[in-house]
Amino acid sequence: MKTFKLLALCLATAGFMTACAPDELVEATNPTPQPNVTPKPNYRLKKVVYSFVNRYFFYENGRLSGERWIGTDGMETNLVTLLYDSQNRLTTYTTQSTRPSSPWEIGSRVAYLYNADGQIAVKQTYTLQQGGSPDAPVTRLASVDSLSYNSAGQVSLSLLYSYKQQTGNYSAQPVQLSRTTYQYDAIGNLTEEITLSTPLVNWGSSTTARKRVFEYDTKENPYHLIASPVFGQEGWSKNNVLKTTTYQVYLYTKGEQPDFTRSTPTVTDFAYEYKDALPERKAGAATEGYEYETY
Repeated sequence: MKTFKLLALCLATAGFMTACAPDELVEATNPTPQPNVTPKPNYRLKKVVYSFVNRYFFYENGRLSGERWIGTDGMETNLVTLLYDSQNRLTTYTTQSTRPSSPWEIGSRVAYLYNADGQIAVKQTYTLQQGGSPDAPVTRLASVDSLSYNSAGQVSLSLLYSYKQQTGNYSAQPVQLSRTTYQYDAIGNLTEEITLSTPLVNWGSSTTARKRVFEYDTKENPYHLIASPVFGQEGWSKNNVLKTTTYQVYLYTKGEQPDFTRSTPTVTDFAYEYKDALPERKAGAATEGYEYETY
């Protein structure tokens, strides 16, 4: 179409201007070729190395399907399975010990329930005990976590009810409430969380208030590379945490607001080794090594 328009312009002006040269028609017909651009590969976690165990990740149909935890002695310690519904939403994340030290707690299971917008509305966590068979363990409700979201789709509030009493028994009613609020920066990194943990039974203890502040680098967070809720806050932020500052105080009266200036903060720093903008190792309170695969 461009060639015909150019030719018509040349003919229309030929009576009082010099006609277009043939080279101009060739240039219009054959635009300058664009260089080939190699698409950027997608990365995802393949392995996380801790001081005591290696954590391997497996994928099926483009989603995380399971994990194996291998101890430093080469023996498997835990097997993790993930189940999804027909809408490709994670429904359960189950961790079972392959070498349990006691029959009373052989693992845990998290069940995910969703709201009308497809966001996780409730996380129910159960402890697993040996039952009739390894495939049918006895489950005990340990906590229920209800989540609320802001207009950007980020978790803004968590109400976590715990059911396990101090004696180790499991009650029919929750015994503690942890209320957590979250704040983010402009690119979605979690910058602050404040948690109020209040006993719901007469333990004679006060409410604990904790505030955590996070600082980040500009590199890709390994846990953010996998679109799965199993990582929780680890995977919420795009970048890697360089520093956490934690404040903790106690509240003794109902309705008392926490004054974190009364607390001496605990500061934890992390350093990373990078390759191709991806961390290979994190040093600090919890040393980790990372290995990736492309897909």
